Formats: sequence, C-alpha cells, structure tokens
Amino acid sequence: PATIRIEQGTFAEGDNVFVDKLVFKKGDFEPLKSYPFTVVLGEKKKGPESYHEIIPQLIRDYQNHLDALWTERLRASAKVEINQEVLKTVNNH
Repeated sequence: PATIRIEQGTFAEGDNVFVDKLVFKKGDFEPLKSYPFTVVLGEKKKGPESYHEIIPQLIRDYQNHLDALWTERLRASAKVEINQEVLKTVNNH
C-alpha cells in the first residue's frame, strides 16, 4: 500500500526545504526514503491577498522585538555580581 504525506499551507522562502528547491529554485534536499517523490501544487504569490494573512506573524515579530528590547534595557540597568567563593561551592558534591 502506498503512503502519502501532505503538508498544506502558505510557505515563504526558508519555511520548507522542498518548497525552497522546487518553487524558489534555491537550496537542495534529499528525498525522504519513505516518501521518495515530492510534488508541490499551488501558486506563487507576490504577497498576501489580505492583511489578515500576516497578522499572526506580525504579532510574533513585534513580541520578539519587545522581548529583545526589554532584555537589552534590563541588562543595561542591572548590575550582576558573581560571588566567586559561593560559585566554587556550587555543584561540588
């Protein structure tokens, strides 16, 4: 019995090695032994059809930006001191 594997979705360059090679003509991949044939169906879009398509990615990117900014400010405002004598006793069991 033949088995197939299907991945549905919208893929940007770098999201999927198979799509990168077959659609964007970049990179390479080794076919999976259990799935030796790879077919990509669909259309290549220049951009999203609606802003609704990018809202989740936009939220993730903005959250990552805020986290990086918070970490940077925290490191700039906090001073870290390491007590070497206490550090030497840690994990000396």
